[in-house]
Amino acid sequence: MKQLKVQGLRKIEDLQVERRRSSHGPAHGGEGWAVSYADMLMVLLSFFVMFFSLKEESPQTFNDELSKISLSMKSLGENRSAGATAPAGHQPASVAENATSHPAVGKDYSALAEALKIEGITVINEKSQLVLTLDDTAFAKANYSPNGRILGKVDQIVERLRPYSGKVQVTIVGHTDASRLRPRNDFLQDNFDLSSLRALRVLKHVLAKGFPENRATARAASSFDRDARSVSFVIQLIDASQTSKPETGA
Repeated sequence: MKQLKVQGLRKIEDLQVERRRSSHGPAHGGEGWAVSYADMLMVLLSFFVMFFSLKEESPQTFNDELSKISLSMKSLGENRSAGATAPAGHQPASVAENATSHPAVGKDYSALAEALKIEGITVINEKSQLVLTLDDTAFAKANYSPNGRILGKVDQIVERLRPYSGKVQVTIVGHTDASRLRPRNDFLQDNFDLSSLRALRVLKHVLAKGFPENRATARAASSFDRDARSVSFVIQLIDASQTSKPETGA
């Protein structure tokens, strides 16, 4: 088989590819304008970031905002810890005003706690209120009718509170034990229903004894405040201004 000789071929290294250039320039100046435009936007963005970062509030505006934050924190602290003692010279305004208008508040609570010392009842002085706890088994299991022995204790509480009826607010708190109540009917579905009925039964008994209706309320606590089939009395002194408010109709 004969070999063909090819003449006149160039080596690969000698080949070059050249890009043709139009003799006419780009109609719109090419893409260079986009780069310049992006650079300009970046400069403007940097300027505005620096401008707003270095902007200073006036001293008066800064002090006003600081005062608002301080007042908010003070109010929050007073609500969470009404009985906390403030540092000397920095007593909250509400506490100072209360001490001025009611200089004997502490003594009144102490006197009231002394008057409510009844056998079989625990009196806890929490400074801002008194809490009276009755027997843990004031009610039969899953029942909301108080037994006669507990009603006798309630009668004693009402008699001791009668001289203070114009100056106190009484909240009767119903409790249950930790056992879950099985639903019985539409108004007795769980422990909250049971504790509310217990508190309401005792409240009605207190009102039947002549205690002012606008000075007593009821609250349901289930088993969260106390793990007991009982009720508690929470007693708080009220401002003199509240005692003079006229009663309104239902």
